[in-house]
Amino acid sequence: MRKKASLELWKELYELAKELNALNPWKFLGDTDLLSIGLEDDDEPVFVSFTGDGDPLKGIAVYEGLDGLGDFAMVISGEELNLPPEYVAYEQTCLYTYWGNKEDLPPESAEILKQIGVEFCGDGEWIFFLSHNNRFRPCILDEREATLMVNVYKNVIMAVRALLDGTIEVHFEEGECLCRAYDHESKTWKMFAQMLPDAEKAFPSIQIDDDALRERLNERPPVDIEVLLDFNYTNTVVEDEAYDRPVHPLLFLAVDATNEEIITAEVLNPDESEIDMALNFFVAFVEQHGKMKAIKARNPWIFGALDDICQYCDIPLLQDPLEIAENIEQEMFDL
Repeated sequence: MRKKASLELWKELYELAKELNALNPWKFLGDTDLLSIGLEDDDEPVFVSFTGDGDPLKGIAVYEGLDGLGDFAMVISGEELNLPPEYVAYEQTCLYTYWGNKEDLPPESAEILKQIGVEFCGDGEWIFFLSHNNRFRPCILDEREATLMVNVYKNVIMAVRALLDGTIEVHFEEGECLCRAYDHESKTWKMFAQMLPDAEKAFPSIQIDDDALRERLNERPPVDIEVLLDFNYTNTVVEDEAYDRPVHPLLFLAVDATNEEIITAEVLNPDESEIDMALNFFVAFVEQHGKMKAIKARNPWIFGALDDICQYCDIPLLQDPLEIAENIEQEMFDL
């Protein structure tokens, strides 16, 4: 259960954010120039990215651990994979600091600022914080997250000052990151440059273990249908008492590319697996209609689910920008 952060904690976090803002790290750090902060009580570091160019757009993303770094890698490669920007934005799990206008403030953030007596002047200067978690809508930080951000920002400020003072040199363009980590042996903080760990978003590759099912699918006759498969987030929010965050429904879409008609459109709840959804569709379709001529997709979950069985059944599984599917999705979301 998420626990509310105290007003004292919020005030401390806002003071640190203002101090960091005054250092203007966006002037010399790009969004791929990462800081790695190894906190005293955590096994894995957090990774910090300064997003935007600072004039006027800017933000700070905090990713927890190597899984978080994998989400960051997906953000960087999203355009190359033809993933929709909305999907990439909502699929990641991170803690984000936004600078915007007063009218951009979520109601809860506006109320907190009012209670702690903090105001900002000018457009693009109003700070608010959101917790992003895939399959859920972004929401206000809870106590654990706000505490983490306070501890991270204290160390980020020290790291940024070291860069400004020239007391440490980091070759970001060569893949290094600036590390600030607590050394338990010496009980001191150390700062150094090191290569950024290799991390990619983990998408498991699945094999159907049922040999009889595999053979039955492979023996189905071919059918002259090219199928487009995709996952994308809807523009709706669902309040469900089973979850402590507002749910952001994820849509699974299958389209017949020949006539541009929807074969199926299903919404996943947060507990449902993308792998299971894609694989169950494949099995049901092939058993009912036969082996499709080809499958086109752009989402890595679909490739993880279907690569092995498509090879076994000699069905091409192709990377594609899915313009037809995207147009259908936008029409559905605009309703």
